[in-house]
Amino acid sequence: MSPKTVEHMLGNYDARRAIYPKIGVCNRAQAAAWYIEKFGLPGSEIPPTVSSSSLVDIVATSPYFLAQTNDTVETLYKVRLHGNPQLAIDLANTATMRIRDVLRRVSSIAYCRPLYRDLALIMLEQGRAYREIASHHEVLPVAWRITREVRLIAKEYSDKDLWALADCHIADAYYILGDAYSNKAAREGTAFTKQSDHASQAVKCLSSSVHYLTRALEALISTDSQLWALRTLAVSWAYLDEDRRFEAVVAKVKSIIENGAFSRIDEVCAVLEGIARGYSILRRPEASLLDLERSLELYSKLRMNKDHSPFLGTQQSRTHIELILAAKPLDRDELERVGVPAIEIAKEHNYQRHAHYMNRLLERAL
Repeated sequence: MSPKTVEHMLGNYDARRAIYPKIGVCNRAQAAAWYIEKFGLPGSEIPPTVSSSSLVDIVATSPYFLAQTNDTVETLYKVRLHGNPQLAIDLANTATMRIRDVLRRVSSIAYCRPLYRDLALIMLEQGRAYREIASHHEVLPVAWRITREVRLIAKEYSDKDLWALADCHIADAYYILGDAYSNKAAREGTAFTKQSDHASQAVKCLSSSVHYLTRALEALISTDSQLWALRTLAVSWAYLDEDRRFEAVVAKVKSIIENGAFSRIDEVCAVLEGIARGYSILRRPEASLLDLERSLELYSKLRMNKDHSPFLGTQQSRTHIELILAAKPLDRDELERVGVPAIEIAKEHNYQRHAHYMNRLLERAL
């Protein structure tokens, strides 16, 4: 078929050969809408007889398009899990732009709900990737920006689970900031009770984290999300020297694990590492080492399946280093064996906050 023939077919001037007048449209966009209304999208359950005033409405409600957005959330999780947080952030930017573009043109709010929820989940996953590589001073402003938008979506659709996920998101940011202030207070040799500036800031941030997490755990549906929240809550209670509340969280975690009510092994590894860190903060090294070993054992299985998380490995190494430093006498060979490769891995994946902290610990000890 010659280019000129195609031009005639896709124009409006040749009454004999033009396609558009025959189907009652004027351009390619209208032709695409006509085709989808007539034959449906791949994977769509919309019958050909159902018409729509907008091609975008059909696309927005198509199982094919919704499956793509759902897959994006899982893809971002996998990319972040495998040690590419910056790539996850970039992919999330592209995905949110695409969804926002569709939402701007959807004619009815009834079509928006599943897309808005996926948009919120993508932003939350992007925020989690960002917190892996950001400095502690950078996490809170970005976390609040995402949290506010997700809360607006959750409020609009009365989605309690989504609101709870937003609470976990901001609580994690407060925990990161509280962790940094706690470490600064420890370097000064200042206990929380003395209320130095750093200790006071730590208490405020960690108390905010506890507040949001306690509320979130009343509404979270996914046990994997619960484990993530419980990890942060456990370490926050430990920093606040709330031994009984810490143990209550530990009991809840171990109940979930023993019942097998989870789907992501990496979240189990992470919460066990968090409990180990909590015991270390509370100066109970034997209990800490026991849970760290359980976390490391599960992590080794993930590595065998090539499904491990370098970020989780970095967190485990940090806790291991803190335990080695707390032991008497100090085993410098063991500290170097654990610390040096951990710092290199953290730098390789741009976990600069953790790399800097571990490097400082090693410099002081070695």
